[in-house]
Amino acid sequence: MGVEIGVGTSSPSGRRWRERRRLIVYYDGACSLCRRARDRVKRLDWLDLLEFVSFRDPEVIARHGLDAARLERRMQARLSRNGTIREGFEAVLLVVKRIPMLWPVLPALVLAKWTGVGRAAYDWVSARRHGAGLVRPRSKNI
Repeated sequence: MGVEIGVGTSSPSGRRWRERRRLIVYYDGACSLCRRARDRVKRLDWLDLLEFVSFRDPEVIARHGLDAARLERRMQARLSRNGTIREGFEAVLLVVKRIPMLWPVLPALVLAKWTGVGRAAYDWVSARRHGAGLVRPRSKNI
């Protein structure tokens, strides 16, 4: 449940405000690092703008029209207002923009994006999460 800041959620304009900013985050539910990150971010999502969906759920790929091979490499985030999908470090930026407590790190993240360091770091961690024993082939805790 989100904290009501600024625009109330019960008013039509409050619901529209929230829906325009909602983000669906497709993450690897078989990855313990990914699940821990999801849990931490969910606790900070006071505005209730994020919905986390594991792409390991057998129906998610088809129902959401996703590319499984791309999701194996990078998480993805879909903007609710227009359906645009961003992946990897750009998806991380979209998540951070929706968490006011994380706004102080945004300038550093934007700089990391501009220099290419953010994408390289994200891809490095993502590529190694399998070898580090962070991903189980099949998880009941999706």
